[in-house]
Amino acid sequence: MSTRNTIERCFGVLKNRFYALRTGLRVREMAFAGKLIICAAIVHNLCVDSGDDGRDLDDGGNQDPDVPQDPPPENFAQNETRRQQLLRYFQ
Repeated sequence: MSTRNTIERCFGVLKNRFYALRTGLRVREMAFAGKLIICAAIVHNLCVDSGDDGRDLDDGGNQDPDVPQDPPPENFAQNETRRQQLLRYFQ
């Protein structure tokens, strides 16, 4: 059960970052769908490694209004530029 919860949380993170996963993949072959999910996980990990944790992607529904938000990182502009490049490439 704990493994299933972990996997479901991982899919939730990917769905939050990639709109195509949230709306459902429209592919004919399941093998291709699996490859897309693996690619999404790889791109997500690359984003996290470069400092983009995806917090700005949250729709606000999961944030506690009483908890102060972290300030943007020092290299926020650089991270945002890279994030926009990735979004243009993968959309």
